[in-house]
Amino acid sequence: MSIVADLHRRFATLIAELTRFGLIGTLGLIIDLGGAAALHGKAGFGPLIAKAISASAATVVSYAGHRLWTFRHRACQGLVRGWLIFFGLNLIGLVISLLVIAFTTNVLGQRSLAAYNGAQVVGVLLGMLFRYWSYKRWVFLAFAPGQAALLPEEAKLTSAPQPLP
Repeated sequence: MSIVADLHRRFATLIAELTRFGLIGTLGLIIDLGGAAALHGKAGFGPLIAKAISASAATVVSYAGHRLWTFRHRACQGLVRGWLIFFGLNLIGLVISLLVIAFTTNVLGQRSLAAYNGAQVVGVLLGMLFRYWSYKRWVFLAFAPGQAALLPEEAKLTSAPQPLP
């Protein structure tokens, strides 16, 4: 395979992955932000508890979507192991969001629903950057060069893309 063709394939794969990641992420975002706003604004839960509950629900939906659609062309590890790593990385993403919310409400003293939702958006965006990088690095692993994506049981796993020859 020529270098140009390989670069084109990698770019096309990246664009498809980012598009799917964005669509699944949008669904998770709706569940996360909408659920947190409903739990905090309407049901009266505290801001951090509301966020923890909604983020947990979004995590379950996101894992299923990413495993079955976004990264289906990548090697699959065991369901339990993959879920535990995914959940741990999402926990870090949740902590990022909670830190932004805590900073906004406790340090800046902004306690309105608009400030809360704004803090959620900033926290989610920062967490999203972390999650995309970490999912590719530790959850949905790349196949070794020359391995067929349609045969995950026979492929060797690598944790990072291989350099071009």
